[in-house]
Amino acid sequence: MVRPNERGGGYGELVVDNGTSTDGVAILMFSEEPVVAMYIRAGETYTLKGIRDGTYYLYFTTGSAWNGKKFTVSPGYKRFEEACDYVTGATTYTTWSVTLHGVIGGNASAEQIDATEFPDIDQ
Repeated sequence: MVRPNERGGGYGELVVDNGTSTDGVAILMFSEEPVVAMYIRAGETYTLKGIRDGTYYLYFTTGSAWNGKKFTVSPGYKRFEEACDYVTGATTYTTWSVTLHGVIGGNASAEQIDATEFPDIDQ
């Protein structure tokens, strides 16, 4: 975990699968504020629990040589185009599953963004 979930206490879940050959950091944003940043090693999956209801956006970066703020070797920056809406009902809650790599038949698109558009996890 790079930044703990500061908006926890909900029931929602986010599963992030990093099927790339490099490490990744995924940042969940709420109202333009970083809520949590997760470090996911190459080939591993991370499950974040405790997400409160609301609309979130997911950004991620992949690369090598993480210095605590960014990858310093071969960094790439992306943002999922679709928002992640979390809703809790009487007996249900939302779980989103995403991959940091392309999947044939997948239904989520991620757009390349400039490093200057990537959220600052120290906010």
